[in-house]
Amino acid sequence: MITPLSFKDLAIRGVRNLQPAQVSFSPALNVLFGDNGQGKTSLLEAICVSATTRSFRTEQIREVVQQGTDALLVSANVNDDGLTRQQRVVVGPHSRQAFINDKRISALASYAMHSPIVVFSPNDLDLVTGSANMRRSLLDRIALYSDPSTQDCRLAYSRALRHRQHLLDQSGRDAKALLAFESILAEQGLQYGRAHSMAAARLCQYLPEIFAALCSQSLSLEACFSGTPTADPEVFRRELFERRVIDKHSRRASWGPHRDDLSLSIDRKTARHHASQGQQRLLALALKLAEFKCIQAVRQTHPVLLLDDVSSELDQNRTSSVFDWLRSTESQVFLTSPRDDLLDGLEISQKEQRHFKVDNGEIRHLPY
Repeated sequence: MITPLSFKDLAIRGVRNLQPAQVSFSPALNVLFGDNGQGKTSLLEAICVSATTRSFRTEQIREVVQQGTDALLVSANVNDDGLTRQQRVVVGPHSRQAFINDKRISALASYAMHSPIVVFSPNDLDLVTGSANMRRSLLDRIALYSDPSTQDCRLAYSRALRHRQHLLDQSGRDAKALLAFESILAEQGLQYGRAHSMAAARLCQYLPEIFAALCSQSLSLEACFSGTPTADPEVFRRELFERRVIDKHSRRASWGPHRDDLSLSIDRKTARHHASQGQQRLLALALKLAEFKCIQAVRQTHPVLLLDDVSSELDQNRTSSVFDWLRSTESQVFLTSPRDDLLDGLEISQKEQRHFKVDNGEIRHLPY
């Protein structure tokens, strides 16, 4: 049985341009509207920080702290299958702390596992048009929820990769310690690569069907995972050994799961180069909704969905398809739009949705 999950309320202080606020939410649909630059996305960002300690807009959490203040605080009461817990994040000048029911959680990755969220923002177009880093990060998130130990594996692999490159840069291909780091890379890299492969397989279970449901026309989608082509640690080590000169010259390792990718094609043409911007945006959304389904399946809970300006650059038919999906989900949804009439055609009962106007950082609940 898939259990419900929702943010009951959120207390905000010191987040970007938002005024201090205590906001109560609907367990179904929450619509945030207002002109651009008023704070709608910042409210989604505050929810994301309360759930994960991270922002979906920047890698530097200090950028989220309001100018002129020393710290930010976000505190959420989360309803998880009928039980309520408090999740609180405090970001100061030199620290980031997370608490669950007033108990400090030292492992931030562990904290982020408690309340699964999936965010779609305009920057996610890079999932289709950008470098492989974005798509690997997507696989990393799915792998983390499937098996939390992959986080330690990824970190160990990344550390060994940095140490090997440093030795190559400073001491050359014959440095004695290289063998030790290459052995670690082979061991951890094979596990990390398997995690990517399994995450890609899960994603591809859902992606074509979701993309087809969102499209207003018949388009064929193909997603193909390209990973390290071996399961033998000795082959892995030998490849690293033979590539030392190349890797020293290029200043990065040319072999391993840090180069994994997911290739995407629409009607047998690469989506990155040949799809229209509307198709690319729809595919990016489909990737996020497939991530949503993966997390839902492995965690047996309904993740919270944050959709930032999802209707931009989509025509009316495609926007209607997105709304059809929203009608079918049992998850809590937060949706931003500059238009207060955007959801007039979305038939959800008044009891199940709340509307908020965000104006110059002030959040006001409006009767619907």
